[in-house]
Amino acid sequence: MATFFGHCLIVERDMFFLDRLKTEIAAKDSPLIITQTFKDALNALKKPQNCIKVVLVSQSFGMAEIAPFMAQVKQLAGGIPWILSVHQPRFLLSAEELAKQGFAAQLEKPEDVASILKLLKKIFPERHSWQGIEASEEEKNETLDLKDQDFMPIATDDFLLTDKCFFNVFVRLAPNKFIKILNAGDAFDSDFAEKYSDKKISSLWVPKLEHHQYTHLSEKNAASGIQRHSPDTARRIAHLGDNVAQALGRVGISEDNLLYADRFLGHSIDFLRQQRMQGNSYAALLKELCDAEHPAAVAVIAGLLASQLGFESTKAIKVVGLAALLHDIGIYHERPDFPAEDPLTLTGADVELYQRHAQEGAEILRKMELFDEVVIQAVAQHHEKHSKQAGHGTNLVGEIVSASDLFVHKVLQSKKPNVEHFLNKQLKDYRPQIEVAFRAILKKKTARQAV
Repeated sequence: MATFFGHCLIVERDMFFLDRLKTEIAAKDSPLIITQTFKDALNALKKPQNCIKVVLVSQSFGMAEIAPFMAQVKQLAGGIPWILSVHQPRFLLSAEELAKQGFAAQLEKPEDVASILKLLKKIFPERHSWQGIEASEEEKNETLDLKDQDFMPIATDDFLLTDKCFFNVFVRLAPNKFIKILNAGDAFDSDFAEKYSDKKISSLWVPKLEHHQYTHLSEKNAASGIQRHSPDTARRIAHLGDNVAQALGRVGISEDNLLYADRFLGHSIDFLRQQRMQGNSYAALLKELCDAEHPAAVAVIAGLLASQLGFESTKAIKVVGLAALLHDIGIYHERPDFPAEDPLTLTGADVELYQRHAQEGAEILRKMELFDEVVIQAVAQHHEKHSKQAGHGTNLVGEIVSASDLFVHKVLQSKKPNVEHFLNKQLKDYRPQIEVAFRAILKKKTARQAV
């Protein structure tokens, strides 16, 4: 996968190459959008949800046709970078001519998706690195008057340790009261996490402006776990989900946060497929999700449920997962510290916010013009139940998110979980196949099957 958030728009008419690309894209998730005409390419660019970051156009069209198209795109999308795809070496341009024509690069004899992604990684290097992280001006081991809203909590037990600390790390003593325990650049003690856990300090705090670096580190950690089939991969994915959910709730929906949301969803899907292929149960992942951030837990369950219901492509499952990850954005947009508890325990202003958050969340997403309508509808409908009446408007994605949200509240993160009540009573408000899917996930038989 390329290291940019969004898509590469391909405008191509070489049929042999097109067939090769379409075959590969159909088999796996891809950041490529393929068109065969300039008209279709312009239509794709006009859709904000496509989030097109670069255009790769085939030299086979000829510069006489390409130049007017580039002018139209410039009016529409500003300074979007261009790549020239050259199938015949004799048509390669010199560096001077390439720049004159307005191209950032050219791709010689592209063969497959991998050859395109390789070039994209050169044009879009890793967004985050450790360069520029320096010790902040606060003194260590002194009580500091700082604002809670400027920091992000990270679970102490899961805090990732490296050779040296790349973050300025604080302990929160009380509301808006902190003490700095590490400067960026300090070495970690081998018992760092245990030392603070023993002191009953459940979270360590990192400045909000540095948190994206920590999320970057946790994403690499999760990817490594999947690649190496590490026994703690479930925990790594849950930890990444926690940081993604915290960032979306406390910092907001940004390109960086959507990038890591996409990677979290991708890693979750890869891990679930890995477990299914190996014949393993999902018990380890479900256990980790018991203490996960609510949106992250709902996103993983929704992806698992979608897969069980027959959603096959990574792209389709990611749509479900993204809707689940953002289902409570109407709450966290207004109140990032909203209690992740059973709605029946809420009181006062929390009840009012809870009652209107679904529609407000959908409006927030709609105004951003970044999301598919199915995501927006799922957020709007995630507290609605399926109706057996003809013409009822809830879509399947919305029901998946709703049922997953209910499962996390009533079973996974409940102080008094009752799986049988959830399966036999609460799921009766949904399509029958959702109950069947949950029973398959939890390996629970129906009364008829048990006979």
